Amino acid sequence: MMKKFIQKLFLRFFGFKVLPPEKKSILNDKDVPRDGRCDNPVELSKDLFRQLLKLKGKYLDDSGKVKYTSARKDPAFSQFEVDVALLQFIDLRVLDEMERRAFFINIYNSLTLHAMILSVKDNTPNLFRLDNFWENHAYRIANFVFSLNDIEHGVLRSNKVNPMFLEPSFREGDSRLEFSQKMLDPRIHFALNCGAKSCPPILLFSSENLDMALELASQNFCQGATEVDSERKIITLSKLLKWYKSDFGNNNLEVIRWITPYLTEEQKRSILACGDCFKVKYAPYDWSIH
Repeated sequence: MMKKFIQKLFLRFFGFKVLPPEKKSILNDKDVPRDGRCDNPVELSKDLFRQLLKLKGKYLDDSGKVKYTSARKDPAFSQFEVDVALLQFIDLRVLDEMERRAFFINIYNSLTLHAMILSVKDNTPNLFRLDNFWENHAYRIANFVFSLNDIEHGVLRSNKVNPMFLEPSFREGDSRLEFSQKMLDPRIHFALNCGAKSCPPILLFSSENLDMALELASQNFCQGATEVDSERKIITLSKLLKWYKSDFGNNNLEVIRWITPYLTEEQKRSILACGDCFKVKYAPYDWSIH
């Protein structure tokens, strides 16, 4: 009861709320003709993501910040907004489980960048200043509407409850449940970039490279976000592993065991030196715009 009460206060403070599909801001509702690219949804998702990565790189300044307001005015972004409307014509049912996972990872990262280009101003400090960012922004994919939260939690996390919310993205009877992953792969947490500085770096995914790319993403993130003080027996982890602990294990020891194969040899030795009596701390998460 106390946990639910605290969650309600958190949601009210930040203005988070679950929105029905008709209330979401659909970013790709342009009226465009169908073309042959719709026949291969994964390749289309890769092409869309490449367009945005190129645009982001074009407006990356020397301090590492992206000038999203300038990217918004670029003709290449206008072309992207035409191309992304093709998602309305694809058939999700032609994809197998691996293809669907690759597709939705690419689309999540594209939708994040798309929403940031449209929403972020030069003085926006972090994503919490944008109204209900992850729940509000959505794409129409086939005949369905998927927000960022829907993709992450409803599809890729097998419809497990978002830790920030009180209920799953897809309720019983929701036709989008058909596209939820049958098994949750915890590595997807290191493939999704929500737009904040502490988020994992962005990679491009296909069904052919999916397992290898998820392994690489997990290795890069776990190594960079894990600090071990073997003398004080303190292991510091990313808060991603706190928020989604149940995806990795039932307790801190199981989480440590899960990430250990992805760590450097030095990090592994330091963890072994801590023995079974160690303390786990979680580093602050930097939500500033990135």
